[in-house]
Amino acid sequence: MRRFTSFVRKVSRVFITLLLFILIISLTISHKVKTRVISSRIPNVQEISDTLRLHFIHGSTVKQDCSYSKSRLGGKLGGHVELELNNYVYGFLYDSLPIHVFVLSDNLNSKFEKKHRNIWIDGVTDEMITTIEIPISLKQYNRLDSIMEHYYHKEPYDYAFFGQRCTSSTAEILSDAGIFGKFSNFESAVGFFYPRTLRFAMLKYATENSLEVRVKKGIACRDWEH
Repeated sequence: MRRFTSFVRKVSRVFITLLLFILIISLTISHKVKTRVISSRIPNVQEISDTLRLHFIHGSTVKQDCSYSKSRLGGKLGGHVELELNNYVYGFLYDSLPIHVFVLSDNLNSKFEKKHRNIWIDGVTDEMITTIEIPISLKQYNRLDSIMEHYYHKEPYDYAFFGQRCTSSTAEILSDAGIFGKFSNFESAVGFFYPRTLRFAMLKYATENSLEVRVKKGIACRDWEH
């Protein structure tokens, strides 16, 4: 019995040490990518050719007898992140529930949506949305358009809890398009685990670059994340 107890204690110590190691690595990566986002700069005035709109739909929980009862993954810490370019709104999300816990490369449960701005607006009337307008160069525009149209016609990866989700996918796209300094899909998945993590970094980025930020209030009968 003593040997078994000693063994359990050793295993527990190893497990706790491993968890602490993973936590430290995750925090290090998260700090790295957020710093890279915040320190990025917009193109010179002469290079600016268009505007990218980054939409953050805030997470929320439903109050009693609310007329808008739509639910999103994650509740108050959930929400959604989408990119608007040339009057179309793009977003990465799951295809069906339940979502995958880990990535399955041979059975993708994901889709990359594309909606015209007018249709999108009709669908988010009751949502709380923070929108950041980002000036972009022609090179960045072409790269964004190419990436998102490619993803729209063929899903880039699985939607998984421990993998890519709407927030990390958005960060990855912005990085690949040259809006931010380059970081990997793994770094984006670790650093931007849910919408608020990217939103807070982007608000600092907006302040550093004097960008326009708009906040649309959501329906009053939901408790919105701020």
